[in-house]
Amino acid sequence: MGEWHLSKLKHEAELFKAALLAGVRYAEGRKAVEFDATDSASDKALYVYRLLVHDKVIAPMPEDPCQREDDPASPSSLVCASIA
Repeated sequence: MGEWHLSKLKHEAELFKAALLAGVRYAEGRKAVEFDATDSASDKALYVYRLLVHDKVIAPMPEDPCQREDDPASPSSLVCASIA
């Protein structure tokens, strides 16, 4: 089977910064959080993601079956092990 690759967007870093800024403004405007200057971008992004899911603004991303550790003998775990 062929491999599937995601191509990078031309201005991906700028788009991420703009989206993060919009998310931070949403969270702070909602009075859900006050971010510190020392908070990392990944921490802010994760908080904003969880807040947007909680507020039902976005749907949660589907769980990756290859990262589940509850049942290593499950069919999806066996398929993921064969891919790795």
